[in-house]
Amino acid sequence: MKIFGFSILIFSILLCFIPLAGGYFTWIPAFMALFVGRPGIRYALIGVIVNGVHVMVFSDFMRFNAKLGLQHGQYLPATVYITLALLQVVVGLVLWFRHEPVASNTRKTPKG
Repeated sequence: MKIFGFSILIFSILLCFIPLAGGYFTWIPAFMALFVGRPGIRYALIGVIVNGVHVMVFSDFMRFNAKLGLQHGQYLPATVYITLALLQVVVGLVLWFRHEPVASNTRKTPKG
């Protein structure tokens, strides 16, 4: 499962370098991150953070389409943009709450 989380991270980074359509495909690693097991959650969470930054900050094409669509009364581009941004936030929160740090010494010793 660690490899699965790492592959989500790599896929998220690669989507940052795909012009125009890279932002629209960020839902794929976000959906895959929901199925990551315990060892790979940290990598999947980093991948979802990369996706969120990509959608909200670096995806000028999507943001421009959303603004232009709203100016002309078309709500679909803005809905897609907001949905993708919220998807990253929700998946990130789900992974954050599933991620529990492993304690090094979980064994309790009796006092006596």
